[in-house]
Amino acid sequence: MNTGQDTRLVGETLLKVIPGAQIVSTISLVFQGIEGLFTEPICLDGADAAVEPIMTVTEAHARAGLESDELHVDVEGTTWSILVYPISVRDGDVVGVLFVAKPSHGWLDHDRALLQSFSSMFSYRISQAMRESQMVLQRRLDSLVSRVAERLMSTSSQNRQQAFDWTCEELAGFLEADVAFIRSNDLERGLSV
Repeated sequence: MNTGQDTRLVGETLLKVIPGAQIVSTISLVFQGIEGLFTEPICLDGADAAVEPIMTVTEAHARAGLESDELHVDVEGTTWSILVYPISVRDGDVVGVLFVAKPSHGWLDHDRALLQSFSSMFSYRISQAMRESQMVLQRRLDSLVSRVAERLMSTSSQNRQQAFDWTCEELAGFLEADVAFIRSNDLERGLSV
């Protein structure tokens, strides 16, 4: 099972085990998002109108760097209570939040403990997924460096341009770039070709 399915199942479980909960979601606080973290809100019927205002208030709270908290927002005459807990990676950086919302005030200690436990579980799974992703990337990078070094070491002045072209293609493929080129700088004349 992948991390995305795992985290979504956790979200669905929270709706079932926290009394009155109608919306559960996560918000990524990092630019590129978090691989494997569900970010589409899971909500019960009738809660759709509250999703956007709740997401907006919760994201603003999280981006302000505030710790776990209970928030409130009025939506169409109903006060919603939002319980928010951080998702952090192994170095302690907060990369997202997990929240649950219900149309009433007050959360039981049991609810808080459950959400805190689940956010800790998310933190662990996200840290694990990031570590695995970094290991795969490092292996790919090591392989690229080895291939390029091997090719360039066997290059002579007769096939230098072919080696440069090949290196450019390899780097473009690795970086998933549309265009790659080698630019030569002539510092004496102030030119870049």
